[in-house]
Amino acid sequence: MEEPEVNNTIQAAAGDNKSEVIAEIIDSVAQHANTFHNLTREELVEKLRELLNTRPIAAVKEQIESIKQCFYRKLKAEMEMKLDAAATDNSETAASDEPDTQSDALEAAFKELMAKYRELKAAENAVVEAQQAENLAAKQRILDELAKLIASSDDLSSVIPAFRKLQQDWKAIGQVPATKVTEIWKAYSAYQEQF
Repeated sequence: MEEPEVNNTIQAAAGDNKSEVIAEIIDSVAQHANTFHNLTREELVEKLRELLNTRPIAAVKEQIESIKQCFYRKLKAEMEMKLDAAATDNSETAASDEPDTQSDALEAAFKELMAKYRELKAAENAVVEAQQAENLAAKQRILDELAKLIASSDDLSSVIPAFRKLQQDWKAIGQVPATKVTEIWKAYSAYQEQF
């Protein structure tokens, strides 16, 4: 919604409860930003199933979170509609005696897919952590080599190419665990300054 329309809507509702109008406008804007709001819960489950085939799974994290929010928002709205219908019919059996097996099956399928998502995400995170640990070990080896170069009494012209090679190797190595980034970078910078 454009801003002038928002202001007109709020002004038109001057006699009404403004906070409700503002809440509706915010909800409307949020729905337009969400690409999944027009899908049914069945379609959301299918879309989630499709997204779980994407690798790396981290690439679709935001989409999966949006699907999750839409699914539960729709589930809540359906439950509220059923309760409202039961209240207007004055029929307690409509809400409590006849469980919606399709809804229950959809929710169970959705929860199963979300559990699979968490497993895939955990597996990917474990691979990333293992790679970062290997990178840390490789950078530690380079730091050891730098220390040896600095301590050596060889001719500077023969040490410079080895130093440049270690710099290139350092840059080629990927990320290290976040808890070690500052520590290892400080050590590397200190060796560079000493050289």
